[in-house]
Amino acid sequence: GHVAAYLVRSDPRVREFRVVQHALDRFEIMISTESRATGEIGSGVRRRFTDQLGGRLRISCRFVAEIPPDPSGKRRHLISHVADVQGRFGIEAVGDGRTP
Repeated sequence: GHVAAYLVRSDPRVREFRVVQHALDRFEIMISTESRATGEIGSGVRRRFTDQLGGRLRISCRFVAEIPPDPSGKRRHLISHVADVQGRFGIEAVGDGRTP
C-alpha cells in the first residue's frame, strides 16, 4: 500500500488530498477539508509523516478548496519527482527524477 496516502487519509476530516514529493526529504501536502481545524489537521499529518518516515523531513501542508485533477484528468493522490525513491515510499515517480 501507499504509506504516504495512509498517513494523510487516517484523519477522517480530510476530504481530498495530494502528496507531492519534491526531494527525498521534502513533501508538499495539499488538503481539502470542511473542518476549520486546519492547524490541528496539519500538525497531525506532519507528526504522522515524521513518526513513520523519519524526523528530518520538510513537510508543508496547504489547505485548498479542492484538489485539481492532472491535465490528463486523473486524480492522483501521490506524485513523486524523485525517481529513485519510487519503491521506498510506494509513490508513483514522474518526470526525470531531478529535484525542481
